[in-house]
Amino acid sequence: MKPLFGKIVSNKMQKSVLVEVARIVKDPKYGKYYKKTKKFMAHDEENVCNIGDFVRLSGTRPLSKRKRWNVEEITRKAERMQVALGQRRRSSACMSRAETPWKVS
Repeated sequence: MKPLFGKIVSNKMQKSVLVEVARIVKDPKYGKYYKKTKKFMAHDEENVCNIGDFVRLSGTRPLSKRKRWNVEEITRKAERMQVALGQRRRSSACMSRAETPWKVS
């Protein structure tokens, strides 16, 4: 089976991830190219995949009702943003009346 490449959109399950695979398709009548996506359930034995990682999937025997793919390797890890505690923006609910950018009557 041909390997698939996709992006992980969910890892909320144990030993399973949801991978979104995109492909470019040409419209037969108008000749315009557009993107189609499909989501596949894949087996992640070590639970190492995170949301946003790009992975390569290989076909395997049916592991469950919807799971027929295995995560072969993580091709690119997702970039994580580190936010320092002092640099977080305060929400408007936490601001005092004097700090709000609008008039409060």
